[in-house]
Amino acid sequence: MTEEAGDTGDRATLDVATVVQQLFALLANVAVLTGLLVYFGWRRTETQAARMGFDESILDLGTQDYLLRSVGPVLQLLLIIGVGGLVAIPLDALIRRRLGARGGPRVRAAVVMVGLGWLVLPALVVLLGLWFPAFAYVAFPLSIGLGALLVPYAFDLRARQGSRSLSRRARSTERLFAVVIVVLALFWATSNYAEVLGNRIADRIAATTAAMTPVAVFSPDPLNLDGPGVEETELPSGPYRFEYTGLRLLEHTDQGYVLLSSGWTYDDGVVFVLPPGPPLRFEFGRGTEP
Repeated sequence: MTEEAGDTGDRATLDVATVVQQLFALLANVAVLTGLLVYFGWRRTETQAARMGFDESILDLGTQDYLLRSVGPVLQLLLIIGVGGLVAIPLDALIRRRLGARGGPRVRAAVVMVGLGWLVLPALVVLLGLWFPAFAYVAFPLSIGLGALLVPYAFDLRARQGSRSLSRRARSTERLFAVVIVVLALFWATSNYAEVLGNRIADRIAATTAAMTPVAVFSPDPLNLDGPGVEETELPSGPYRFEYTGLRLLEHTDQGYVLLSSGWTYDDGVVFVLPPGPPLRFEFGRGTEP
């Protein structure tokens, strides 16, 4: 009986390391990581566009565009999760040593608290949201994912203390569902982070529109560009008879140049999409200002 209990404890000791390895292997999967990056890039762009009052589809962005917009922020998020996973392994060993040495009612109470992590952690994040709403918005899904990992961890601690353990099949199923919840929570947190970032970028554009790259558009025919700050000048001669100033460059995509009027605000502003190349000519830089 003693030998069997010891063997169960040894197997339980490997659980955290095994789960962390499985998570790292899943996140290292090219398809999963690419999907996460593309989804983040799309969600960030869609949020920014909606905040600015136009539909994201007019940008006509491709997969590469979404990837480039998301690499930095998503890797930062994954780096935080990776550091947390590496810290969890020695922390798990320390907890097991202390619990094994002491035992008694306090140990059982501590195990119960760990098992309730799926409820306690989200509640703490909601409480932090009163002071740090953006942080709580991103951290809430992660707290659910971490709480899902603490449930099988609590069962492993109970098994080490001699409580009745689940069968191997039940434990494998339990870990599988925990990993599924963690992955879903990661995508959820990524979506929330993309929303926060997209809104921040839109707010920064609204506050600094006048400082963005100036653009002058020359056309042989009138374009009827009308917006706060946009000026139309009819030129006396030459192939380009109309000049438009008071424009700012927002994006350059395969669809063309996405321009803002220099006086753009959330309440009063226009977004223009003009095709690149003839018959239009574009000039960029401070020299284009009248």
